[in-house]
Formats: sequence, structure tokens, C-alpha cells
Amino acid sequence: MRRAVLDTNTLASAFLTAGGVPDQILQLWLLDQFELIISDEIIDELISVFGKPYFRARLSDEQATENIALLRRRATMLPITRRVSGIATHPEDDVILSLAVSAQANYLVTGDGRFRRAVPTHEGVILMTPREFLTLMQADRKS
Repeated sequence: MRRAVLDTNTLASAFLTAGGVPDQILQLWLLDQFELIISDEIIDELISVFGKPYFRARLSDEQATENIALLRRRATMLPITRRVSGIATHPEDDVILSLAVSAQANYLVTGDGRFRRAVPTHEGVILMTPREFLTLMQADRKS
């Protein structure tokens, strides 16, 4: 089974916009089409994102709590065991790349174009846009 790390923006968007590409990815995960890898760092960042005014206006506290609980319950929670530093375009991206490397994930899904251009692959992890990952997963389902 494919293993993927979704960056915080992709996860937050999945919970915010029903039917959008990130939500479709989340639905495939819920159908056990791939293994979603998360870490405490991702959960902490997602909690912080959900606390921002933009998300507070669109998600109730209850919805935010349920979304976090779903990830804790269903996703594979792994620690970061291999630190990556100075590879990504932003230090916070090094954290997510560290998780992907630690988990030996196949894919890191991010909408950050600068990050993907700077690091198209790293230690066997392929960086993809949400659309690219969705297309890949849909093709897998058809074959």
C-alpha cells in the first residue's frame, strides 16, 4: 500500500472544502486506498491552523475537534526519527519532509510549488501536488 504524508495546508483544505481535490484525497484514504502518515508535529500545526480566524469562521470548534480526532484514530501516527535540515525552502517544510523520510513514505503531497521545485524528490520520497496525487490514486483504482 502506498504511504503518503499530506502537508498541513492540504489536510486543512480537505476538512474545509467538500468535494475539492484535498477532500477527494481524504475520501480515498478513508476507503483505505493509501496509508496516511501523520505525526504530533502535524497535529499541533493543524490545531494551530484551525485556530486562525479564517478557519474559525468556517469550522466550528466541534468540527475542528472531530477532524483532529479522526486523524488520531485512523491515520498512522509516527514519530520523526530522521531529521532533515536546510533542504526545504522553509524550516517548517523540513519538518514535514523529515516525517516523510522517517516513515519511508512514497509521497509527500503539498501545494507549495517552491518547495516541490526545490525538492522534487528526497531519499525516495516524491513530492506531488494534491491534483497529481489524486490522479495517481484514481488511476490505481481503475487498474
